[in-house]
Amino acid sequence: MYSKEILDIRWRLLVFFILFGILLVGTIALRPFVGELLGISSREIDELPEFVRKIVGDLSALNRLETDDEYYLYSQWQGKNMGQFLPICALLLVIPLFCREEEKKTLYFLLARFPRRKIFWSKIAASFSAILSLLVIFALAAPAMMNLAGFSVGFQNSFLILVQQVLALWFFFGFFVFLSVVFRDQLKPILWGILFVLALPMAGLLPRFSWINPYPYLCGVSVLNTGGIDWAYSFGMMIIGAAFLGIAAILFEKKEF
Repeated sequence: MYSKEILDIRWRLLVFFILFGILLVGTIALRPFVGELLGISSREIDELPEFVRKIVGDLSALNRLETDDEYYLYSQWQGKNMGQFLPICALLLVIPLFCREEEKKTLYFLLARFPRRKIFWSKIAASFSAILSLLVIFALAAPAMMNLAGFSVGFQNSFLILVQQVLALWFFFGFFVFLSVVFRDQLKPILWGILFVLALPMAGLLPRFSWINPYPYLCGVSVLNTGGIDWAYSFGMMIIGAAFLGIAAILFEKKEF
């Protein structure tokens, strides 16, 4: 069962592997040009009148991007390119797990050969390990490739952000598994998944509900600003993701096919 699930998602996994590889190479290749461009911009802004500089606001983050290779990598790679694609990656790899099998009527063949519990957890183990491997490879390859390119980047923040991204991935993964079990076709859960991915940051725009937005946590903002993991949010991601998976497992056991 496990090997069958890996084979089922191998082409989608390969597409994301190539996509992340292109994005990573582009992020590293642009580093010298971004630093030079930000340096020119900073000097030009310094020459502006004081009231204009007040309108522009605090430029400390831009100045840090100009001079700090490590901050550039983690803010632009784990905090932007890879971080923002992770929910979409999970969506496209996870949604077809159950609803596609049901839509194509292949689930009945599996149910005739294996217990429901084995089917469910084999699919979960295969899909999550595949996405987790993709995340770990590119999270650790980024600082390694930056050092090979001649920049000075450590690994500590990469590990800390990786911990948060794994738990945020677990949260999204659990919800998408829940959608895949609930619906009997692929279109509806994909639409609901996209709506979920877009709605969370929009709800977070309201100050009272800012905690709903998981993207600052996913992108490692707390690690970049404080140098540490947000353990309270991490615990919440872990519990909510496990709850979604638990509900999905119960529904799959009792669902009529």
